[in-house]
Amino acid sequence: MTISRAFLRDGALLMLAYGLASILVIKVFGTNDVMRFPWLLLGPAVFLTMRHGYGVIALAVIGVVLGRWLQDASSSMFVDGGRYGLVLFMATWIYRRTGGAALTFNSVSDYLRLYGVGIFIGFAVSAFSAIQVQVGISAANSHDAVHRVAGAAFGFIITMLPMLAAREWSNVLRTRRGLWEGPLIIGLSFLFGQVIFLNWFNDTVGQVARGYWMFLFVTLAALRLGPIGTTITITVAAAQALIGAIYGLGFFYDDIARTHLSNYYFYIISLSSDGALVAVLFMKGQQDRKALETRSTELEALNADLKRTNADLEQFAYVASHDLREPLRMVSSYMSLLDRRYGSALNAEAHEFLDFAEDGAKRMDALVQDLLNFSRIGRVADPLQPNSIADLVAQAVHVLHTSIEEAEADVKICSDLPVIVCSKDEITRVFQNLIGNAIKFRAEGRKPVIEITCQRQGEFWQFSVTDNGIGIDSDYFDRIFLIFQRLHTREKFDGTGIGLSVCKKIIEQHGGRIWLRSTVGEGSTFSFILPIQCA
Repeated sequence: MTISRAFLRDGALLMLAYGLASILVIKVFGTNDVMRFPWLLLGPAVFLTMRHGYGVIALAVIGVVLGRWLQDASSSMFVDGGRYGLVLFMATWIYRRTGGAALTFNSVSDYLRLYGVGIFIGFAVSAFSAIQVQVGISAANSHDAVHRVAGAAFGFIITMLPMLAAREWSNVLRTRRGLWEGPLIIGLSFLFGQVIFLNWFNDTVGQVARGYWMFLFVTLAALRLGPIGTTITITVAAAQALIGAIYGLGFFYDDIARTHLSNYYFYIISLSSDGALVAVLFMKGQQDRKALETRSTELEALNADLKRTNADLEQFAYVASHDLREPLRMVSSYMSLLDRRYGSALNAEAHEFLDFAEDGAKRMDALVQDLLNFSRIGRVADPLQPNSIADLVAQAVHVLHTSIEEAEADVKICSDLPVIVCSKDEITRVFQNLIGNAIKFRAEGRKPVIEITCQRQGEFWQFSVTDNGIGIDSDYFDRIFLIFQRLHTREKFDGTGIGLSVCKKIIEQHGGRIWLRSTVGEGSTFSFILPIQCA
């Protein structure tokens, strides 16, 4: 705790407020202990203790003792002051430990914390009062327990709400709609409060029925004005109801005599909890909706940017690969020309260097050609139309006829392949790449067996190409679908490492996905799904 000017100023104002509250209660209620003045300042006391530290509790105790001295100067004033200080310490400690310092109007948990601490204060005050009765410091009263619970909880909650509203006062009536809705709703609630609590129309409206009208106005304020407008409406209603109880009018005309204002306390607590929860839930829903709309707009903009970026990259890859092929062909041609014209004048080592250069140019040309084909996927393709998968597989097998014969491979194709809407050339390429890989990566000393199957999986057709080749280690399942990724050297298996990445891009552009299962030394199964779009 730091003793500062602000601490001394706020502490002096708090002690003065206890004295004035005591005088007010004496003037209105006399000394019959119907309204205990410390309850009216529980909220400010907790608020200032949170701000300046626990030293405020000592000043609050002095204020309570001063107020009790002004009432009747009984010996119990010191006990009441000590009890009040202990309750204030416990309430502040719990409130601080549960994050009360950061409480706002934006969370249901904040309201639950506020009302939970309020109910705790009520029961704590009642417990200490019961102890006082047991040790003979004060006399028992039939209304005492309920009265103290309700009064203490009321005092904390009803005074904390306006102070929390003051934190966000800059947001009040910020919109043009609030400029007329705020005064209108609060004004109407005030007029009906006069009917409900101060007996306008001379009891022509039933007491019980009109007692619950105020809940409608508090709910309306919660939906249209938010937590701050709700707090103003509740505060006005609480003041009207208290005045009515003092003068024996309206809904609480006999509450002082019957319950020592306990009904009044519970009514205002219920009214405030209804308005507070409705306000925060409605406002939270609005905030979530706005956040969702903002996020949706951001995602749409991001998606548009990604589409433009992908289009630019594909265009770049297309142009770059197309333009690169011409100088590569020139390099390869001049290497061949150099070998033909001056081959007889070159030694064996020079011929070997020329072969390396020409081979490198050819491999580079193959890479560029594959990159060009990769960039064309989805950009340069035949239109989507119904195609028989059996015909596409047959075409892929026909293209690979020579390789199949050389490997003496057995290609088994199921007889119930479906008809789907797809790009004929691109799906044919998928089967051609998968069957070609099965032939290329066959196991030595074992006849290649390749099986093509199909089955329905919900809203998709699942196609599988299974082989009995060398298999793939599970560590490389994701890597092999990346562009230009190879698991073997060129000396052992030729190729550029782009075939499976082409398959992946084609399948995904058709709304499907591709994956594999494999066991090293036993074979692999490449599976992919395509949406069911039968002709």
